[in-house]
Amino acid sequence: SDNVGVTSVDFLFDGAKFCTQTTKFSSDYTCYLLLPAGTHTFSSKAFDAAGNVGTSTVFTTTVL
Repeated sequence: SDNVGVTSVDFLFDGAKFCTQTTKFSSDYTCYLLLPAGTHTFSSKAFDAAGNVGTSTVFTTTVL
């Protein structure tokens, strides 16, 4: 947390970046991905203009 705003967010699927969002829609950053069946992990990294990086918690989901 600091006084410099977020400039972009990378979204990661199974550890690989699948989307970089630089435009904030409403109060959320959004990317879309069609998911194959199976168990997958998701996380994100936020970058600000000062060069700071924040990493989210990794979460797991299962697609049937």
